[in-house]
Amino acid sequence: MARTATRLLSIALIVAGTACVGAAAPSRSATAKVYTQTLIGPARLLSPDFGYVVESRIVNTTQTQSTTFGLFIYDHGHWRDATPPIAKGVNEIDDVTFSDPNHGWIAEYDCGNVHDYVYRTADGGRTWHFLGRPTIRSCGGGPTFLSFVDSQHGWMEGLEPNAPGGSLSQTNDGGVSWKAIPGRTIIGLPCLGPVRFVSRTTGWLARCDGHLFVSRDAGAHWSTIKVKVKPDVARSFDLPRFGGEEGAIAAILGGKTASKVAFFTSSDGGGSWLQQALRPVAPCPLRTGGGFYQTFWPESAASQRVWWIVSGRKHVTVQMTQDAGRHWSSVAASGLSGLTCSVTSVSAAGPRVAWVVATTSSRYAKQLQATITSTWLFTTSDGGRTWERAPLKPQAKLSS
Repeated sequence: MARTATRLLSIALIVAGTACVGAAAPSRSATAKVYTQTLIGPARLLSPDFGYVVESRIVNTTQTQSTTFGLFIYDHGHWRDATPPIAKGVNEIDDVTFSDPNHGWIAEYDCGNVHDYVYRTADGGRTWHFLGRPTIRSCGGGPTFLSFVDSQHGWMEGLEPNAPGGSLSQTNDGGVSWKAIPGRTIIGLPCLGPVRFVSRTTGWLARCDGHLFVSRDAGAHWSTIKVKVKPDVARSFDLPRFGGEEGAIAAILGGKTASKVAFFTSSDGGGSWLQQALRPVAPCPLRTGGGFYQTFWPESAASQRVWWIVSGRKHVTVQMTQDAGRHWSSVAASGLSGLTCSVTSVSAAGPRVAWVVATTSSRYAKQLQATITSTWLFTTSDGGRTWERAPLKPQAKLSS
């Protein structure tokens, strides 16, 4: 899900959007009003027993802003704080990824020094090791995305603000050293988004308007995969989920507003895709992260056969199939916010366990000249019937 992840809602982009509060501040003698905001960053459920999520708490006044951040691991039914050290000057968290429950990486961003600071863990976030500052990007750029297929082999995609363009680097030693892929600038595409490698050679780039890209040579070259969609309307493809050569992928249909979700399967490693299901979703606005990639994803392919949709304008409904779209069940979701189109992303692991990121409050603050919107992580373990907010308490301070 993601900055699903996936990022799904990106902390860097949301914080940047809400921090520009500029003009018309009251005098210093006036009492400063406090506005507290909670934001969910990368949130990915990798199995029913393991997942990770970034949460930030932002306290705004007319004169100041302060942010606390936490990286939390879900480990066999329990949450633990796995926040890495925060380098001086870091004011955003770009991305987090784990290749397995032990090996993970995080990219912290220092806007003032235009660098990402990368850390690695080999014990599930209990200890972290600093790997240096391998990337440079401007404050106006998009987030840096990470993807690792095992403890040694990974990729880093840095988005740049002016092309739009992005660079891709590769590591074969767990992130100790990085090498730019020769001649590889992801440029000239209609949008740029998260990248997911599923093997040491095969990677996918999606969440772009109507396009799905694949590389079969570790990121050196990319080609477009044609997917026949019925009805033939505007669509955006999610990143695919694979088990061997069998894969599943979803696409949201609609222009500025979502209308349906289509699911597809592949039996040849993603070379060809066959549409298996077409399901209605609430007519919610399709959101983009800084114009680069789509951040509204009310669906999740938990496996090649288990697919979820969590959607609704006021009353949220969970649609789920366990047989690749032949049969579907629908249940009313209890415990989720009643705000219009509150669910923004879904991450599922099997037919019972799933997470969603949902908006719980949104209001315009006149003193800040900004809309303060909060998102939270909600979890279910009964197939989507009941949802509970994750009990997370960020502690680490980010630079103002």
